[in-house]
Amino acid sequence: MSAAERQIDSSRADYYLTLWRDWMRSHSSRIGYPSHSAGFSSGGISCWDDLAESVDGYAVRAADAAIDSLTPIHRAVLCHVYLQAAFRFRVPLDLALSAAQEAFMGEMRKRGME
Repeated sequence: MSAAERQIDSSRADYYLTLWRDWMRSHSSRIGYPSHSAGFSSGGISCWDDLAESVDGYAVRAADAAIDSLTPIHRAVLCHVYLQAAFRFRVPLDLALSAAQEAFMGEMRKRGME
């Protein structure tokens, strides 16, 4: 893989991992009644923003599944960098992060995400 391809892969990984980070920070399990009543739907996607939100939702679920299937060290590195979890590593963080992002993108490709 060339340096340019690695850079593109790294930026794609960062995009998906940033979506995942935002989802992880905002996720809450609500108990009780829903905040919206059941009613008529307009058929799902009605504008560009709805389409973008549904695609991002799919990407976040794929990213979460990809992270779950990584090795423990790669999961720890991604949680340390993106969720500010406290881990210590025996290798420099930048090397561990690039290896974790590469493994993450391999898992995302298995799930049909480029």
